Amino acid sequence: MQRKYGFQAHTGATCHHVQGIFLALALLSWWLVMSSCGLTVTVNPSEPSSKPSPEPSQQPIKVTVVPTKPVAKVHPTPTPVVLSDQQVAIHFIEHYVDLVLSQLFRRAYTKLSADLRDREPYDDFVQNPNFTLSKGCWNRGQLHASQAGKYTWVVWLEMMQVSCVDGNVMVYYSWVFHLSLADGSPEITSLGLYPTGSGS
Repeated sequence: MQRKYGFQAHTGATCHHVQGIFLALALLSWWLVMSSCGLTVTVNPSEPSSKPSPEPSQQPIKVTVVPTKPVAKVHPTPTPVVLSDQQVAIHFIEHYVDLVLSQLFRRAYTKLSADLRDREPYDDFVQNPNFTLSKGCWNRGQLHASQAGKYTWVVWLEMMQVSCVDGNVMVYYSWVFHLSLADGSPEITSLGLYPTGSGS
C-alpha cells in the first residue's frame, strides 16, 4: 500500500508564508528608510503624484490718489491808467467831434460848460456851425493841444469841407476849443470854426 505524504501541500503553504514574510519585511524596510529621510509619500490614484508648482501670484500695486482742492484763479487787478491833462483834453474833444459828425447833438450839447449853455440855447446850438458845423461833407485832419493855464487847454482840429460828389476839398478850417479842467471833469468854455484856406 502506497503512503501519501503531504510534503507538497505543506511545502507550498510554507513557501507562501515565507514570501509573505519577505514582502512584509521589504515594506517595513522601505517605510523605515522613508521615515528616516523625513519624506512623506501620499499616493492618490485619481491624481498625478506630482503637481506643478503654482506660479507666483503677482501682487497688484496699490496707488493712492489724493484729491486736490481746486485752486481758485487769481485775476490780476488791472492797473488804472492815469491820463495826463493833455490826453484828457484831446480825448474829450475827439469825443465831442464824433458826436457832432454822428449828429448826436443832444449829447454833444452836454459837453458845454453851464455858462456856455446859458449863452447858447440848444435850438441855437444845433443851427450854429461853430458848434455843430454846417451841413455837408467833412473830413478831419490833425489835432493839436496846448496848455493855456493851470487848468485850461486850447485844442484845435484841422477840418476840411469836401465835395460830397468827388471828395475834393473846398475849404480848410481850424476848429478851436477852449477847455477847463478846474472841476476835474473837462468842459468846453468856448469854441469857434475859422477858415484857413480854400481847396484847389
